Amino acid sequence: LFRSGSQLLGTTKVLTDATGLATFSSIKVDVTGTYTLKAYSPGLTAAISSSFTATGTALAASIAFFQQPIGAFVAGTAWATQPIVKVFDAAGNVVSVAGSVTLSLVSNSGDDSAVLSGTVTSPLAAGVATFSGLSINRASSGYVLTATYNALTATSMLFDILPGPIATISLSVSASVVRNTAFSATVTLRDSVPNTVSHLFPTAITIRLTSGSGVLSGTTTVNTVNGVATFSNLLLSTAGAVQLTATGGGFTSTAASVTVTTDAGSIQILGSGVCYEGSTTTYLVKLTSQPTATVTIAIAGDSKITPITTSLTFTTTNWNKAQVVKVSATDDFTYTAISHTGTITHTPTSTDSAYSGATPSWSPSTIVGGSYV
Repeated sequence: LFRSGSQLLGTTKVLTDATGLATFSSIKVDVTGTYTLKAYSPGLTAAISSSFTATGTALAASIAFFQQPIGAFVAGTAWATQPIVKVFDAAGNVVSVAGSVTLSLVSNSGDDSAVLSGTVTSPLAAGVATFSGLSINRASSGYVLTATYNALTATSMLFDILPGPIATISLSVSASVVRNTAFSATVTLRDSVPNTVSHLFPTAITIRLTSGSGVLSGTTTVNTVNGVATFSNLLLSTAGAVQLTATGGGFTSTAASVTVTTDAGSIQILGSGVCYEGSTTTYLVKLTSQPTATVTIAIAGDSKITPITTSLTFTTTNWNKAQVVKVSATDDFTYTAISHTGTITHTPTSTDSAYSGATPSWSPSTIVGGSYV
């Protein structure tokens, strides 16, 4: 067989019959192209055939990945190890056939929204399709490629795509929150694609108030988990328009605009509502949210119950610390087995509109008779 890089397959050596005729059957070549055959026998002059052409259409029996897409691939970046696909005949020999091989992502492997980019179709050269510049934009695990040549297909081994390095951090928070009411926010580390950068060690993220008045409190620094930092108990002290910014990993997020609305401040009463005639009792009072200014509460009673504590003052720093109120039930020196009621009122005054006209959620009121004339 006269052609470099190819083989003559089958039974290539036979005996002559009684007439001196040597008959060959089922011989074939492994690569398409133009050939000449040489027949020879010891002691005889060799004979050279006329040239003939072997086509490959009927010879291609299967295709397979000769080089798999295996490696630590980064999303959006061309792989260091690019796939190579070969075409084989039924005997497992590479077949030099015309045409090209196309690669595609197997459905439901990796991220279904991913896109395979680069030269996804490669022409065959001597039965080999070599690919270059391939990349996938979405980070995920368990990707599989399908190679297609005419009606023949092959699938690759599983491989993963990792996120790239952090390129940005994004802050997500509600556009409107209530003053002094806990709200949540999330900060996500992203690469340039952008994918969530989840394969790094925890990164400390801090949220700051960068525009507007008031104070941002709560837990303002947390570590990321799988590329996401979750804040659950942030509070803003002052109503109005503000901007929040997240920083971490050497990056700063785009500022997020938040409108802080005024909450309906109220007075919370804690304690028993029972007081015996001629005796005293106490209960606790505190505010339900931080005021923007001092709140003074005037305490008044009626003919049946009298406050000994007549005024309380709450500031922006002690608003959530309960204060004690002491009251005394009037003794009318008349025996009665029936309980009756008295009313204690709590009237706040403040330049903070949230506490203008605020009312308590409960007031001690039951008076138990227990005196004799």
